Amino acid sequence: VRLMDLAANRRKREEAMANGGAASQVGGSVEEGGVSSVERILMEKDNQDEAADLMDRLQTQALLCAKTNNLQGLEEVLDQDCFIDTKDEHGNTLLMLAAQQGSKKIVKMMLRRGANIHAQNDA
Repeated sequence: VRLMDLAANRRKREEAMANGGAASQVGGSVEEGGVSSVERILMEKDNQDEAADLMDRLQTQALLCAKTNNLQGLEEVLDQDCFIDTKDEHGNTLLMLAAQQGSKKIVKMMLRRGANIHAQNDA
């Protein structure tokens, strides 16, 4: 939840700067709403970068929760649309990590949520 708040705050700051900042004069042609097409493209790229950063953080948190048997933390991360078959640097999925740790509760939760039982790691 906190990561989503950070992303929302950043978006609000960018919109405020776009509406009144000097960047809105880029290229000289301004469309409706005071945002030029160049600026809109830059904002969309920033949002894509921001979304990618957010997903990376969520996946890292999910991997950590699976490794440390943190059921509640893992459920919260997955509720924020983290990919259920996220893999670590060795290709181990969240389900594999939970099974390696012997966490029956996390394994059951992952299976209920549709984790891929046929995934293979890089070994």
